[in-house]
Amino acid sequence: MTGQTTRTYHSDGVKIAERLLCYADDDAQPPSVAEELALRGEQSHDFEGTYRRFGLRPGFSLSTCDARARRDFLGTGSCGAGLSLTVMLDGSGGGWLTEPLELGQNNPVAYAPATTFVYYTEFQTKGRYRADEGARFLTVELRLDSDFLGRYDGARKLLTSLGGAHPMTRLHAPGIWIGAETSSAAAQASARRIIDLSRTDVGGCRDGEMEARALDIFTDLMQRLSAPAPQRRRASLRDAPILVRLRDDLLKHPERPWPLEQLAQQAGMSLTRLKSGFHAEFGVPIHAFLQRARIERACDMLARDPHRSITEVSLAVGYANPSHFAQMFRKATGLPPSAFAERIHYRI
Repeated sequence: MTGQTTRTYHSDGVKIAERLLCYADDDAQPPSVAEELALRGEQSHDFEGTYRRFGLRPGFSLSTCDARARRDFLGTGSCGAGLSLTVMLDGSGGGWLTEPLELGQNNPVAYAPATTFVYYTEFQTKGRYRADEGARFLTVELRLDSDFLGRYDGARKLLTSLGGAHPMTRLHAPGIWIGAETSSAAAQASARRIIDLSRTDVGGCRDGEMEARALDIFTDLMQRLSAPAPQRRRASLRDAPILVRLRDDLLKHPERPWPLEQLAQQAGMSLTRLKSGFHAEFGVPIHAFLQRARIERACDMLARDPHRSITEVSLAVGYANPSHFAQMFRKATGLPPSAFAERIHYRI
């Protein structure tokens, strides 16, 4: 498989496509999707949709997934030394490690829409994951092996230095670090664009943009990991599942007004307990989280359709005043909505 040669095949309801970027060397050939799915124990009747994988550079591959689970499913996976970075635009279920054995199975990580998952390991690991019937998975995954990471000054050192106190941490053990957080607006926009670009076999500038977007996601992660963040306590074990469901509701419908009193009643908590618990669990106040979710939804809308009117986007994400929306958008992204849309349009 070289350059523009695409290997495409079907397995019942799943379409699989693999190729190198048009300018990539043969030794950048990505791992086989079919072999990986077989190792996971996935059968053709478990999912329907499309998997695409691209070889970018030796030790650096990119995958996109747009698939739906046909039934409740429990799969097995493995990962070699290096970094796996996934921007999950849509998804549900969860995963956990089974090897090394000393970790046991008390290390679950829940999947959620608009979430970035980071998995760094210095050796081969194995795990399991579950998908619920009807769940859609819309993801972009970057895989960078140890040799490739070594070419980026400070990247591997940063990843090995992350510990349990980092606010993104979901699991920390010798040689392993797993983190998760709400995806930035920039990462979501890049992931959306990668998925759009991956749907065509046309190479050239589009291949160059695909790699550039992948590196944008990687760079965004490195900046967020290295940014100083205050240590924070987590919400109580009793409140955490309720707060996660509440967070998911905010992400699904950021356009709603969401009065705090209504949220407290919905959660079965006092207003004080809700506000302090949410801040403790997710690192930001509810109001700030909702504002960020609205801006990220706006970025997604503009990335999908750069010609959409700013007023329409403003109203669609819950801002009745387009001027206030433009002010908040610029504060969050550094660009006015119109300039952001123009940049997306130029890249397309």
